[in-house]
Amino acid sequence: VLLPVVAVWALWRELSFGLGAQRLGRRLEAEGGLPDEELSLRPSGRPVQAEADALFPAYRDAVERDPDDWRAWYRMGLLSDGAGDRRRARSAIRTAISRERADRRG
Repeated sequence: VLLPVVAVWALWRELSFGLGAQRLGRRLEAEGGLPDEELSLRPSGRPVQAEADALFPAYRDAVERDPDDWRAWYRMGLLSDGAGDRRRARSAIRTAISRERADRRG
């Protein structure tokens, strides 16, 4: 009985995350706020880690300057995803979704 409830909860959480991330991505694109940088890819298709590492301080500083700015968190998530750090990317985008939701309510 408990397993289907957990499965439905997990499915709802993933769908909610995906829809929220997509909505914020479209909004940031419409505002012209998506990052301009593109990471080079190795022949394997993985990004060049040194390039992502070089960009990371600027994105981290933007989040530290204004931790309530969902745009900065979303851009941090995009960089982390591009660098192959899915866990950090999902965390940053979840933060962006919650910050944007708080902006709408407040």
